Amino acid sequence: MTEESKTLRSRFGLVATVLVWAVCAATLVSMGVYGYWLQLLRFGPLVLLAAFLMWLLFWSPSVTIGLAGVEVRNLLRRHDISWPAVEGVETKYALTIETTAGKVTAWAAPAPSRFAGLRAAGQARPVGPEFGAHGGSVVRPDAMLKDDSARIRSRDLRGLPESTFGPGGSIRPSDIPTSDSGLAALYVRRYWEELRDAGYLDSGRVEGTGVRTHWLRGEAAVLAALAAITVLCLALVR
Repeated sequence: MTEESKTLRSRFGLVATVLVWAVCAATLVSMGVYGYWLQLLRFGPLVLLAAFLMWLLFWSPSVTIGLAGVEVRNLLRRHDISWPAVEGVETKYALTIETTAGKVTAWAAPAPSRFAGLRAAGQARPVGPEFGAHGGSVVRPDAMLKDDSARIRSRDLRGLPESTFGPGGSIRPSDIPTSDSGLAALYVRRYWEELRDAGYLDSGRVEGTGVRTHWLRGEAAVLAALAAITVLCLALVR
């Protein structure tokens, strides 16, 4: 059992955010270089608002798995889930943790598109039942619970946690570790099953609901301030 925490974010979201930030920075710099000070004053806050929204939507959301539980950080809220409160994990549309207090969906771990999911499933190599408790086409992560998760390859699909599989050893494309939802589900299920098998969850005791939700006031305040400044600049600066 590893005691190190693991934080996951959408890989597409990171790339998209960097690209949009680059465009925003180039826009602001070009207006300053060419002396468009009035336009910079009028549209600068709008550009900053767009950059912040990209960070809020695609970079800030994350899933952190650790010994204390799972932390799901979405747009303006953070959910802290204790391990005894976890009842199951789903990936149909995104990583969804079923708890004693209801379902918590992770913005940072969306399921792959239908095309991407079918392509990943088509690359799966059928293996014999000796490679998995359920047989069928399964997936094995390369270097489980390590930072080099990018080395996971669908060509060697075996050894996923038991709770990954459905009837007859079936597996959804959204559970394949090459997807954001599948990779996050892999870490959550593996940690959860290790704790369960070690007997740490035998008591079944859940403190309170087992899920604590916090509003991200700092992010909300910045968003409100940028939105207000943007409206004022667009309305007043001519």
